[in-house]
Amino acid sequence: MARTLTVYLAEIGRVGEATALLRGHAEVCGPRLCWELLELASSQLRRGEVAPAKALLTALHGAEDRLDLRDARLRRAFWTRVNRKLGQAHQAEGRMTEAKTLFESLHDAGARDPDLLADIGFVEAGFRTITQVRIEGDEERLHSLRSALERGERWFKEAVSVGRDAAVNAHYALAVLNYLRWTDDRDGKDDAQ
Repeated sequence: MARTLTVYLAEIGRVGEATALLRGHAEVCGPRLCWELLELASSQLRRGEVAPAKALLTALHGAEDRLDLRDARLRRAFWTRVNRKLGQAHQAEGRMTEAKTLFESLHDAGARDPDLLADIGFVEAGFRTITQVRIEGDEERLHSLRSALERGERWFKEAVSVGRDAAVNAHYALAVLNYLRWTDDRDGKDDAQ
């Protein structure tokens, strides 16, 4: 009952009540509830609903010592994802230092997920979300975009080398960067280019 109520409250936007239930019942509700709330928070982040997602992720983060995930691989995957999503929430709020700290702590702990590496690249570049990486605007904006992407290039390349086809966000960032370099470098020299 508590599991169903917690998810329902979170889904209808009553995150305060949902997180209060989670804090009080994480060990009773178990891993299934926590995975459901993690998926809900991930969906909220994708929709730009940062505040409720961050509240859920913070509550999940605080339940780590009470949640019994016996399988070591499952536990590592779960907490890596919680921390990565919490980092994305910080990033979406413009709190780049906090996001970078979380992402780099995961990287330093051995996480080599291509999406995590791309996240570090986007933070290095100063982007709150991937949606800010668009080829539009005047020449000055495009030059700023290129400069920003160059700051994250090392991480994007590492993501591609680790994840190959799975590194979709890194491939996108590098494609935009390469296009911007191509357009900057041609300077009208070759109309066919």
